[in-house]
Amino acid sequence: MNTAKRLLAAISATALVATATVPSVGQSAPDDPQADALALIVMSRQLHDRAIETSDPVLMLSAARLRKDSGMKRGEIGTPDAADEEIPQEDVFGWEGWLDEAVRISGGSTIIAGLADDIRTSKSKGLKDGGIYTERRIPARGKKSHRALNFIGGEFALVYSEGMGDADIDMFVYDARGALVCSQTDTSNLNQCGWTPGVTGPFDVTLENKSDFGDTYALSTN
Repeated sequence: MNTAKRLLAAISATALVATATVPSVGQSAPDDPQADALALIVMSRQLHDRAIETSDPVLMLSAARLRKDSGMKRGEIGTPDAADEEIPQEDVFGWEGWLDEAVRISGGSTIIAGLADDIRTSKSKGLKDGGIYTERRIPARGKKSHRALNFIGGEFALVYSEGMGDADIDMFVYDARGALVCSQTDTSNLNQCGWTPGVTGPFDVTLENKSDFGDTYALSTN
């Protein structure tokens, strides 16, 4: 087996292993396109970050493939503060830039470049019906809220956000009474809040930008 085929096999194996771990994100109903798509988004970001840490172009290609296979599309999650605001078109959940990054960290390898082109032009073999995500711009030291996200009592609920840049964005989830049920307040641009609601009902999600510069984020749920 030549080098290109070995690398392609490694990418496929990594994607298969990642896909097999999808249920670990939460206890969602089987055959739930939204939950499955979000699980692939989360896993792809984990692979991406590991690829950056280890300068591993094969992991980066695997991350891009998983994100492509998620089939995530822009939509509306809950009710935003300003529904008529201009929607950014930066594609926070995009994957093509990761292919370019794989080539860069490989030192311009023609083999990696060829595999990146294969992923870019191939028909996705991932989810037939992907989920949706919301994309918004959050100003420096500002807040954005998405209201009336409905979750089912007794079933695991997950809210995930990812920033485009390096802003420190925190997440807070409140129930219908205004009580805080989940939060993530580290210094990253990633947030993942999971909990099991006691009853079915609406929840509000607020993102707060702790940085002195704005950023674009994507938000999705299971």
